[in-house]
This record gives sequence, structure tokens and C-alpha cells, in this order.
Amino acid sequence: MARKLALGDLFLLRHLEERGVRFDLRNSLVHPATPSQAALVGLLTRYRFGAVTCIHDEDGQGGFVQVWPHGGSLSWHLAYIAPSLDERPDAAAIWHGMLGQLLRLASSEGALRVFARCVEDAETEGTLRQRGFGLVTREEVFVLTMPPSPAPAPRGLRRFDESDRWPLRQLYGQAVPSLVQKAEGFSPQELISPLQSLASPPEDHYVWVDRGEIIAHFAVSRGRAGTWMDCVVRPDRRGDALPQMHHILSQQPCSPDRPLYVCVPDYAVGLGWLLRTLGFETFARQAVMAAHTAAREAVARQALMPGLEGVDCGAPVTTVSQNSLQSPS
Repeated sequence: MARKLALGDLFLLRHLEERGVRFDLRNSLVHPATPSQAALVGLLTRYRFGAVTCIHDEDGQGGFVQVWPHGGSLSWHLAYIAPSLDERPDAAAIWHGMLGQLLRLASSEGALRVFARCVEDAETEGTLRQRGFGLVTREEVFVLTMPPSPAPAPRGLRRFDESDRWPLRQLYGQAVPSLVQKAEGFSPQELISPLQSLASPPEDHYVWVDRGEIIAHFAVSRGRAGTWMDCVVRPDRRGDALPQMHHILSQQPCSPDRPLYVCVPDYAVGLGWLLRTLGFETFARQAVMAAHTAAREAVARQALMPGLEGVDCGAPVTTVSQNSLQSPS
């Protein structure tokens, strides 16, 4: 059985943190932190910052799962699981138990979904599927280690401001497949940006406006180990986005020690070719998966009918329960 981390578990974390699997290339590449560092910050700040960690410690066999809650949204983001699946014969069973406990914890604390971005691997994806994670999309991550040539700011490219929120929602509806929107929880209550499934908000946002419409949104995240850009571009204008991408990327620091990364989901076909013209190469591919903590279930409730007051006409009513998580049979 998994439980929430206590201060005395930090030694176990340090022992296991080199024997596990990292998730979410964006955070691990741009904002690297060891699991024990992230766990300690979470404990000391009561999870206002840092990570939430669940520990498996049974019969001397240890493991842990760690997530980043996304402040301001109803999503949690998987960051690390130990041991890795090839570390021990029973590692898959440990993952299954820890992930089940994690989903129950997420539900009890009001999160509606947990995202898992994993480097493409059939065994990892299969184990996550068994615990209720479904595929949302796949992404290709491109990298550049030498600065691109300078490029002037093209017409219509500017920084995002608050008046762009509604047009940005319209762009998201045009550019992102409906199944991805549904999995990401696209709603007025949650939407911070069209990049809903990111574990932390980017530092800079740019929009490309043409004839009063937002054609593209570019979000930049900077860290001591690199810079990462995510893009949402209207499908019919993806081939025209090179000047905008070139200018934004040319403004960022770039070196072998601090590379530039750009993430392109598979449904945004065409953006990868633009990046290759700027010298980018494929770095990795990752699967974006999500498990939802709320499920529909039938609940019998008493129904009263005119003339039959007091007679129990119990009928199943479909409702949504956030505590209806059960292990798959």
C-alpha cells in the first residue's frame, strides 16, 4: 500500500531516485531537480510548491511515485516513478499499486486528471494503460544547440495580453483535435492557456495576429538548463509560421550547455519541417497519456411521483463520482 511521503522517507528517496523513470521532458530538461529535492520543497511548503510524493514501503521493498500539482488547474502531472520496470520482477505490480493510490489521492484533493508524458516505450505505456491511463497524443521534441541567425520581428507578432483570452480559446478550438481538448479538460473554469496539459505555466506568451484573428500562440519556458517552446498554430497557416518561430527562437539563449527545445504534437504536422530549416534535429518522442479521476456510475435514488408520495420508486440515476476508482479487473 502506498502512502504520502513523511520526512523520514527522504533516505529511501535518495536510495531509489537513480533507479527510476523520469516523465515530462519539458520539466526534466529545462527545470531539472532530483526527486528528493522536489519532495523536500513540497513537504516544507505544504505542497504550495514542490512535488507530491507517495511511498511504497512493504516487506523491505521500496518504491515511490511523484507528481507536480498544477496550481490554478485541476490537473496533476507525473514526474517520477521508482523502481524502473526493468529493475525488479515485481516492479509492474508496485507501479500498479502506487498509481492506484495516487489517483485516489488526486481525486480526494479535487484533481480531475493526472497526465503522464513518457518517452515512447511499449512496456511503460502498457503498464500505464493497465492503471487507467489513455493515450491523448504523441509529441516530437526537436533540439538546437547553436543559436539561430538573427531575424526581425514579423508583422502581427506581439506578446499576449489579457484581451487575447477569448480569441485564444477560439484558436485552441480550431487547432487542437476535439478528443485532445476533451482529455485536457478544456473548459472556462480551467483554461489558463491553450497549453492546458503542461505541468507549470510558461514564462512568456506570444501571439501572431492577422486581420484581427489570432493565428498562432507560442509559449516559452526558460530554465538554467535550456529553453522550451510550445506552439499552437491554426492548421491552414502552419506553413506560414516560419518567420514568427524564427524571430522568437533567435531571441532566446542557445548553446550546447543550454539548448533550445521545441515540442510539436503529431496533429500539428508541418511544424517539424519548419524547425528543420532552422537547424533543429529530433531529440526524442513522447506519449501524452491521461487518467481521469472522475467516472460515471449508476446510483439508485428515491424518486417521488405525483399521487404516489411516500412510495419508493428507486431508479438508477447516472451521476459523476470522484471516488469511484477501482482497480481494473
